[in-house]
Amino acid sequence: IIMTIIVLVTIIKYQSTPVVRRSCKEHCFIALVGILLLFLSSPIIDAPPNKFTCNLVRFLASLGIGMMYSALLVKTNRMYRIFYLKLQEKNLMKLKSISMKPAYVDVRSQLIAIAGFVAISILITIILAVYDPPNAVLIYPKRRNAELKQCSISESASTIVISHLYSIFLIMLCTYYAVLT
Repeated sequence: IIMTIIVLVTIIKYQSTPVVRRSCKEHCFIALVGILLLFLSSPIIDAPPNKFTCNLVRFLASLGIGMMYSALLVKTNRMYRIFYLKLQEKNLMKLKSISMKPAYVDVRSQLIAIAGFVAISILITIILAVYDPPNAVLIYPKRRNAELKQCSISESASTIVISHLYSIFLIMLCTYYAVLT
């Protein structure tokens, strides 16, 4: 948590330097806030389980992972499109002098794309929370003095798999564009 905050403060402090400006600081902010949310969910996981903490863990994890990988996906996709267009431009330069600009590389378009990916992640989490509402259940209800609780999951654990499939999809797309770049 402390290192993530230090990196955030460093980016803010040196935001006018060429290195920070070229690294798409908006993407970095979103990814770092996602990482921070994931770190902040750890104490909530250790808290005594109840309906609120079980829901909070699901949503923080989904939001953090969604923010982190969405920012990375949009950034790698942007780099791929810029490099691919430069390659195409080189090939066209042999014919005539044309300068092309890739579509949707401005900050506003990138942030809208990231918000869309994160919204899909949250929507999936909401649908799964309605389908299989998390709740705290007793692990050993037959023991006399033991009241050990954990957050419930469905018998088939399909909600966990489904919630992670979208994250895996984002990771695979990030890897695909990184390899192409």
